[in-house]
Amino acid sequence: MMDRISILPEDILHNIMSRLDHEEAVRTAVLSKSWRQTFSTFPYLVLNENHDAFIHSKQTNFFYNFVDNSLLRFLNQGLTLKKLVLWVDSTNHEKDLQLLYSRIDYWIQLAKDCAVEVLHITLYNDNYNRGYYTTVPEPEDDYAKRYHVPSSLLDARSLVKLILNGYILLDQAFLNHPITFSSLKVLSLCDVHITDMFIFRNLLTTCPLIEYITLDSVRGIDPVVSIQDLSKLKEVRIITGEIKMAEIEINAPSLQNFYYCGPYYTEFKMDKCVNLNELSLTDLNIISNQWFLQHHLFPCIRTLELKKVNMPARINMSLPQLKVLKLDNCYYGLREEAYINIDAPKLYMFTYISSQFNKEKIDFLNSSSQLEIRAELSFHWILDYRMVREFFQQFEGRNVSATLSFFNVQRIVSASLS
Repeated sequence: MMDRISILPEDILHNIMSRLDHEEAVRTAVLSKSWRQTFSTFPYLVLNENHDAFIHSKQTNFFYNFVDNSLLRFLNQGLTLKKLVLWVDSTNHEKDLQLLYSRIDYWIQLAKDCAVEVLHITLYNDNYNRGYYTTVPEPEDDYAKRYHVPSSLLDARSLVKLILNGYILLDQAFLNHPITFSSLKVLSLCDVHITDMFIFRNLLTTCPLIEYITLDSVRGIDPVVSIQDLSKLKEVRIITGEIKMAEIEINAPSLQNFYYCGPYYTEFKMDKCVNLNELSLTDLNIISNQWFLQHHLFPCIRTLELKKVNMPARINMSLPQLKVLKLDNCYYGLREEAYINIDAPKLYMFTYISSQFNKEKIDFLNSSSQLEIRAELSFHWILDYRMVREFFQQFEGRNVSATLSFFNVQRIVSASLS
């Protein structure tokens, strides 16, 4: 039987391979000689130092040489490199970090010479433990040991997506050298350290096309995060970790999705984000946060998710475009009772998840006739049938599905569920 896929143009085959898991894409090389040739020019390189092929190799510096040869092959053949993913464990190179870092510099230069579009660098270090919600400062000597992103990266005009994770440092080069990320649309910084609080702000001013921003446990960032004048911005994700952010100001009418996770009080200034569609808040204390209570500032919100949020005991939600609402293990300070009034005429999905089961009175003042309610309740130690009955009675006449989980229940409070 004729192999009709193999005779497709190479760019189409590359497109097919790009949709496969990397391991599956590698295995296509053994299908035939033509597939092996296609894989040799496949412009997506995913190189993980902890892969079995590198771990069990007896050759000295086998990983270094493999990355060198892979990138030089693209450069020598004049091929464009669409994506380079590097996963390196610096713990394996503690005796000579400078050799490792100089090679990463070299790989970045080669990738830039191949007009790389997506650059993803993850640098592990077992001696640096990522600590959420801790106040233990990172030792100063660890700053010096981190990998310093080279200034040579700053004029990578071909970059569309930049992801930096782990034991990485952004230093004064991001202030002292011109940055020309004129094509950058996605910026993700996770667990990196910034030596100057103005570096992030300076970085954004050079990215006029930026659409997606992720900040996850970024040390050294300005406690007042200001995102301004980005007309293409669609999504912002902020996970503070142990970092305290005093204020987040976003002036982006184009913003559609905003995700925030952080336990400390933060003031939000987002009244210009009038087209926000999806809002997700986790671990936030909003008892005194008037920003959240001013629903009229977000007339376009369609999806609202609140997870482990400390909320006022009485909430009035009035969101005319809201379609999906999720309350996941929210609580109300020391109060056991709460009143939630929901005025959302287009609401068709409400999900309630709780492992502590407060006495919540939820009243749908206005909602879709097709509203579906999903409840996931977990019980620990005590099972109170009366409370369960009262909870579900308030949804009488509506489409309700429920999942009940029991963990080491030793006491049961009886009552009829009818």
